[in-house]
Amino acid sequence: MKTEDLSLFLLVADCGSITQAADAADLPVANVSRRLRQLEGELGFPLFARTTRQLRITEEGQQFYQQVQPMLTELSATIESLRGQRSKLSGKLRLQLFADSNLVLPFLQKFQKAHPEVTFDVEVPGKELDLLEHGFDLGMRIGPQRDSSEVARLAGKLRRMVVASPDYLSRHGRPDTPSALSQHNCITFRMPNGRLDNLWQIQGGEQVEVKGDFVVNQQSLLDDLVCSGHGIGFLPSIIAIPLIQQGRLVELFEGDDEQAEEIWLIYPSRRHPSQLSRAFIDFALEEVRGNPAFQLLR
Repeated sequence: MKTEDLSLFLLVADCGSITQAADAADLPVANVSRRLRQLEGELGFPLFARTTRQLRITEEGQQFYQQVQPMLTELSATIESLRGQRSKLSGKLRLQLFADSNLVLPFLQKFQKAHPEVTFDVEVPGKELDLLEHGFDLGMRIGPQRDSSEVARLAGKLRRMVVASPDYLSRHGRPDTPSALSQHNCITFRMPNGRLDNLWQIQGGEQVEVKGDFVVNQQSLLDDLVCSGHGIGFLPSIIAIPLIQQGRLVELFEGDDEQAEEIWLIYPSRRHPSQLSRAFIDFALEEVRGNPAFQLLR
């Protein structure tokens, strides 16, 4: 009985699907099915009840899972501990990132340059997916997190800044106070839940209702409109600061710190993080907390 087959059984049980487990393990579906049948033959009892539409773990399979899962986790931790930190990092990390994830690509590239034998498989789904069910090692998310079996580690907070291009300011003047924003063309953002982000909370607690001739639901569209001089925007600091440094935008007011959006690193609680995952988590936390675009945690 191979530990690799036991690990494959756990993956299928976590995913609830042979097809999804095969995708996560980067194996042919037929290979996964064959190895499961072989494992069941060695054990002498069925692990799953199969139909044409559903895969359901049996009572024996559930009991076997509960016994095997902590054993393999401890075994994996022991092996990696004995290997030590001097061993080269290698393997593939499957990451689920938020929209406009090109903002964190420099982090991934820096990590990969330091560890050339590491590869990334990155997905940006239209909605948040369960990491374990879809075979992800880690996720990076923005905003409040729902209660789940996933482990969430707070990395930092994403500040927002009221910005405009020098061209816009030369043509329309610079607002002297936050309340003057109501007299300007402000590009507003439509949230994924449909809410219009037209109440801008400025540092000091002042809330200003703004309006303009464009409402968009994609961050890159908002960025382009503001940089082209079409209007004023309320941009995340990780986007705004590089553009300010390049001279393409000017900061007008800083958003209220209480409204800063939280940045989270997520990983499945039922799967012991691999040495590679742990190394990337430590690296990402250090990078985010050391980046001036993020509000540092106190």
